[in-house]
Amino acid sequence: MADHPNSKVVYLKRAQPFKHESMNSEVMQEQLSYTRRGLGSYFASKTSKLIGTGLNPKEGQILHPIFFNLSPSDKELRQNVDDWYIEINTDIPYGEMGRPFEIGLEESNEQPISETNVPIDIEQYMRYRHALKHPYVAASPELAAGNQLKLYFFEDPTKVQNLKLQEVQVKDEAFIDYQQAKDNMEKVLMLVSVLKGYLKPVKGKPKMNPKTASETELLIALRELADEHSREFHNAANDTKLKKRYFVDQLLEAGILRRAGTGTIQVVESGDAIGETINEAVEFLGLNSSSALLNSLKQQLRAEVREVKPVEEDSY
Repeated sequence: MADHPNSKVVYLKRAQPFKHESMNSEVMQEQLSYTRRGLGSYFASKTSKLIGTGLNPKEGQILHPIFFNLSPSDKELRQNVDDWYIEINTDIPYGEMGRPFEIGLEESNEQPISETNVPIDIEQYMRYRHALKHPYVAASPELAAGNQLKLYFFEDPTKVQNLKLQEVQVKDEAFIDYQQAKDNMEKVLMLVSVLKGYLKPVKGKPKMNPKTASETELLIALRELADEHSREFHNAANDTKLKKRYFVDQLLEAGILRRAGTGTIQVVESGDAIGETINEAVEFLGLNSSSALLNSLKQQLRAEVREVKPVEEDSY
């Protein structure tokens, strides 16, 4: 049905391969290419004795009579529906392709199913909707990731392409941000400092300290962040509160602030909490009621940090 103007194909793939499926030998891969797994029936809910279809009542009233070629009033229709869903077995072959499903609708994919807007391929659509509600199936790769209960996931090629396009756009934006920042070493230092947690550790070398790093090391780190953590880099480079975040980072590095065991940011001198995250700490220090504390922290930072230019007075 790929020639239909509303054709839309999604793929059901295996999410949690068996241990032996990670073997890459040609013999094993050839054997696995013949293996298949399938999705059988399930109850509509934990407390229901009805067999699940994945369709809502209105959709079932429209599609089931068409699929079974029976009148909606035919007494055999209900039994045919029950038997089909009890015996259903939708196989998912091994491999990257998985199982394709044509889920396009005749009139519009943006509108619900109706008497005239029925699936292009009714059986594939019914199997798709049944699988989508199956307890072992996740609606997307993201929902399957890390969930041991989800053995399969659906993948929409259109969404995958859109995500890839978004990633390319973010990388382009991050590269522009890099080009604009690299000649401003003050901003380079701030960006590397607030994003240093994303830098890859180099085996055999101590963790990078932006305060003592050379300009060359800072620029290399800046490019790494722009290339490999583009979204975080772009957000930080365009953050109007970057200097304030850097200020809090300096306070943490100088030991004027600390993270408690729970991760809460505290003032070392008093033990008072000022936020769970750096962003929360920034907001707290910006309050009028925090002006005395802010001035005290600035004075302590000037006394502690000599090799790094502290944040300007008007940052807050």
